[in-house]
Amino acid sequence: MKRNAYNIFNYVKRHEEDYITASDIAEALGLTRKSVDCTITMAFQKVGLMKREAAEIEIEREDGKIEVKPVKIIQLTDEGREYPIDEQPIED
Repeated sequence: MKRNAYNIFNYVKRHEEDYITASDIAEALGLTRKSVDCTITMAFQKVGLMKREAAEIEIEREDGKIEVKPVKIIQLTDEGREYPIDEQPIED
């Protein structure tokens, strides 16, 4: 497993109770959103360890008005919660 994939998985696992997006993960880990999205899709979602759930968040704009924005929340599946990530070999 690539180091970035390992870090992404552990970030999602640590923040399981939060509503996190690929942008949140990218910002926290110093990665691009595109890299995070690709890793989640290819390394985790395709094998059933993570899923994306549609949601909406409210954002206060500069003019004080509230804007509703659609987002995809990243979550572990039941299989992902049981996955032995620390037993996987890490490639740098």
